[in-house]
Amino acid sequence: MSNKWIDLPGLPHIAAAVLLTWEIEFSAQGSLWTVWNGKLWDSDWKYRGRPKQPKTHEILRECWSHPEGFLTWRKPGELQGLSPEKWERLPAGDITEELKSCS
Repeated sequence: MSNKWIDLPGLPHIAAAVLLTWEIEFSAQGSLWTVWNGKLWDSDWKYRGRPKQPKTHEILRECWSHPEGFLTWRKPGELQGLSPEKWERLPAGDITEELKSCS
């Protein structure tokens, strides 16, 4: 999937990008690029588009250490299957996962 912006020089190009559910931005009179709301159009504005990009979400996994040297990772607050008296929280071993989804 390309993340490169493509110029949309006219209304037919913009309409095609809308049908493809692309992300579309506009720039009015040289201003910064802004997300286009899909409602207003002006022939003096510049438009660009690209395929919808995956959204990322970060998920934290807490690290827990057992006295016998075992490690395990759980969602914050989720101690399912662990005996808190035997497992010790080990923040240095935490993992942050990045999940992508197109929505």
